[in-house]
Parts: sequence; structure tokens; C-alpha cells
Amino acid sequence: FARLYDVIKKEDYLSSFKAGLSLMDDYRRFPNDDEFQDMFQVRNVYNFKSRKFLFRKLENFERKERVNTEEYTLEHIMPQNASVPQVWRDELGENWREVHETYLHKVGNLTWTGYNPELSDKSFKEKQNMEGGFKNSPILLNDSLRTLEIWNEVEIKKRSKLLADK
Repeated sequence: FARLYDVIKKEDYLSSFKAGLSLMDDYRRFPNDDEFQDMFQVRNVYNFKSRKFLFRKLENFERKERVNTEEYTLEHIMPQNASVPQVWRDELGENWREVHETYLHKVGNLTWTGYNPELSDKSFKEKQNMEGGFKNSPILLNDSLRTLEIWNEVEIKKRSKLLADK
């Protein structure tokens, strides 16, 4: 931003600011919308230091009635347990190990819940249908989880795209 000041013309502030951002090179460059969305979907957001801020913004996006997410924790829909339970291996399919390693900490596999210990390593259907599960959750981030039949690579990618579009 220090160098950006040099290209801003006071008489045409907004246009010169936009031009300055788009003309930056290398690591200083701002990504365009498509680049941002692509990277947002594949980034390890669970280990992102501002993950709670990110998910709070996603949950409250375009809402007048804000949800106080301080009461919730981030839940891995597909559990992060290193010894993946058999029910999850079956659900994820033949390449379950690759799916688990690739998508575990991605935005599409994470959501808010007040029932993290109860959800634990349960199957997706159990997490969906139990008391406090995804089906009857007041959390908007869980809307796309309410009617799914299965949680696998295809659904994680779809949800990642949905959240990136937000």
C-alpha cells in the first residue's frame, strides 16, 4: 500500500486506485474475482488464523438479524480423526484417503455448531438427523446440508463453490 500511494491521482482518485491495484506485480498483486474464488475453495481455512472472523462473516452475510457466533465452534462435517471411521470411508468412496486429506480443512467441509462434541465422528446422516444436527440447525451455513443424502467429494466441492460465491 505504501507504493500504491505513488500512483493515485487526487483528481481521479477511484480510477487511479483501481488501476494501481490491477497493475501491481508479483506477490503485491490483488487477485481478480475468479482467482480469489478458486483459491478460496482450495485453501486450508481451518488453520487460517482469522477463520472465526471468516465464518462469522459468511454466516451473517446479507442478514439484518446477526447471529452471535461466539456460542458456536467450527465443526468438520467429515471428521478430522486421523483414523477415519469405516462409515466415513464407505461414504467418501474408493479414494476416501485422498478426499479426506484434500478436503478436510477446506471451507466446504467446515460449519458452525453448538453440538461439536455430540457430532464427533458420527456419520453424515447421524450428524444431519440427530437433535441439534444440521437438519434443524438455526445456522444458515447449514442450509445446504439439510436435505443431502451423502457427504462426499462432489458435495464438498458444491458447498465450497456456494460459499465462494457468497
